[in-house]
Amino acid sequence: MTSPQKIALTVLMFLPGAAALGESPQPSSGPTAVYRMVQSAPAYQLRRPQITTGARISLFANFLQHDPGVVLLDVAGTTSQCDVLQWKPNSVTVQLPRLGLDAPTDARLRIVKPDGRVAKTMAVQLIAQPEIVVHQETIAQPMPAVGSAESAVYAQPTSGGITFYSE
Repeated sequence: MTSPQKIALTVLMFLPGAAALGESPQPSSGPTAVYRMVQSAPAYQLRRPQITTGARISLFANFLQHDPGVVLLDVAGTTSQCDVLQWKPNSVTVQLPRLGLDAPTDARLRIVKPDGRVAKTMAVQLIAQPEIVVHQETIAQPMPAVGSAESAVYAQPTSGGITFYSE
């Protein structure tokens, strides 16, 4: 077939009340073509993974070979080479360059094999480094001395207030 063909779906139209009454469906007087619009865009939204500039990341790809290649970061037509920290046959760990960004920016990461062929290209969104980082670890605080030379002072509630006494 050289010319495109339009495909029509022939559907038997049923009487609307027949199924509700438990009757067997009765076809209408003639076949009817029904055209349905197929959704052009998916119902879900896929976003690019957000990566902070200057971050250390691991990228996974198959058949990278044992000899290290390079990882390139392409931002708005400017390509930078990332520092390769570890190269394995199925993954590579890199340190991204630090960039001064004022807004999230779309970018591409390209894993290039030692022979010059591109093994994988990934679309990412670069975000600026945070100005403040909150660490979850607590800082050790000095504890009071266990054996103090001074005696402890206690307070006891009384009807007119509190009374202090020491041992």
